[in-house]
Amino acid sequence: MPSATRFLAIAACLPFLHACAGDAKTDFDSLQSTGRIKAAVQAAELNDRAAVPELVVMLNSDDPAERLVAISALHKITGQSLGYDGSAPETDRDAAIARWQAFVERSNAPSADTPTKR
Repeated sequence: MPSATRFLAIAACLPFLHACAGDAKTDFDSLQSTGRIKAAVQAAELNDRAAVPELVVMLNSDDPAERLVAISALHKITGQSLGYDGSAPETDRDAAIARWQAFVERSNAPSADTPTKR
C-alpha cells in the first residue's frame, strides 16, 4: 500500500482506536499499551506539537500497534514521516528514529530570533 494511502487509512482509524482504548489511563507513561495509544491518538486529534518528543519515543516500541499510531500521529501533527516505517527492519527503524530525534532537537533549539535569558 503506498505511503500516502496507508497514512490516510490509519488516520481514518484513529477515532476507532481512541474508542477501543476505553478507560485506560491516557498517558504516554502508562503501563498499558492502550493508555499510550490513547495518548498518541489524543495528541493527533489536538494537533499537540508538545507531544512530538513522546511520540518519537513510541516509535521504538516493541508493540507494532504503538509504532503505527505514533508515526500516524507524528505525520498528522508535523506533516512528515522522515522515512519511518514501523514494519521495516529494526536497523531501518533506528535510522529513521535518529532523524526524528534530530528533528526534535532542532525544534527545541532556540532560533536566532529567540531572545536568551542572561
